[in-house]
Amino acid sequence: MPYLVDIFCGCGGASLGFALAGFEIVAALDVDRNACKTYEMNLGVKPIRADAFELDPMSLLSETGLTKRELDVLVACPPCQPFSRWAKTNGNPKNDDRRFLVPLVAEFVEAFLPKFLVFENVPRLLKHPWRTYLDSLLKKLTKLGYVYEKKVVNAVDYGIPQNRRRLLLVAADYYTFKRCRVRHLIPPTTVSQRRTVRDAISDLPPLKAGESHPAISNHVAPCLSPEKLELVKMIPKDGGTLLMLPKKYHLPCQLRGGFNNAWSRMRWDEPAPTLTTRCTNPSSGRFLHPEQDRAVTPREAARLQSFPDWFTFPQSVTIAARLIGDATPPLLMMTVAKHLYCVGNTSAREWRFGEKCPSEIVLLLPKSPL
Repeated sequence: MPYLVDIFCGCGGASLGFALAGFEIVAALDVDRNACKTYEMNLGVKPIRADAFELDPMSLLSETGLTKRELDVLVACPPCQPFSRWAKTNGNPKNDDRRFLVPLVAEFVEAFLPKFLVFENVPRLLKHPWRTYLDSLLKKLTKLGYVYEKKVVNAVDYGIPQNRRRLLLVAADYYTFKRCRVRHLIPPTTVSQRRTVRDAISDLPPLKAGESHPAISNHVAPCLSPEKLELVKMIPKDGGTLLMLPKKYHLPCQLRGGFNNAWSRMRWDEPAPTLTTRCTNPSSGRFLHPEQDRAVTPREAARLQSFPDWFTFPQSVTIAARLIGDATPPLLMMTVAKHLYCVGNTSAREWRFGEKCPSEIVLLLPKSPL
């Protein structure tokens, strides 16, 4: 089995995708306690809970028992909050030291010298002034002998029922790339028809605000005050917004022309909007159920991120939503993993990925859009 190390692993979205494609998780790293507990509970691997700034990459290499160049894929999805479009609403993003985690990735690449690096973040990393952090990483990768391809992709084009634009960067060491069958490191889109909210969540049992399902984990509807519940009942079904109501119901920020999607319903026959760390809070976006008078549940949000139902999250709706919104969609990463399996499989005997590229990996994920 090819080896995977996942730094900034979060609750395990990227690792799950690679594991489903046949990779062995050798090590994972994250600083968040709830993320590490969720990762271990679902993937059976205990992440190293540490701050990447304080961890020596060589010590991580030693802990895995691998030697340099033995690792197949290093996954790095550092926190996107410093570069998010909402960063300015949470203080000055230039004071957020997490932005330096992007160039720090190169130190882990230098320690492991993996065959491939898979890096994911928000597209704003391509823009000034944040581009300097990405350029620093790319410069170091080139110096280490890596070639790379970067592209802004939308998860919906890979079978995820959600519009989620992300910067995807895949790098390969020069000798691996020379042996690759194809020149593109980023997989082509995989679907001709986009999956929708209806495809993902319509079969889940209905709930009222404040209710939970006794048998389906994390299918818990957030509570609403009586006033907010009455407001939600007035919002038209299937894509309705607060702005469709008389102006007296509009939020002050909406009267000033902002946050138009606050207190809005998802549309059944369209992909979901980008799920954030507050994806169960209707004041934060289009996160109301298409027809039921409540916000989406963490289980519904997880499905819209392509997590299977057996993947469980903490009972706290707030913590679960944060982990789900922070995660990389597993189906997107599984597609990347399968692609790397294929492009790296050559007649060269030193390549460890096996003799055949699987034409299809059949997944049995109950009640999941996968």
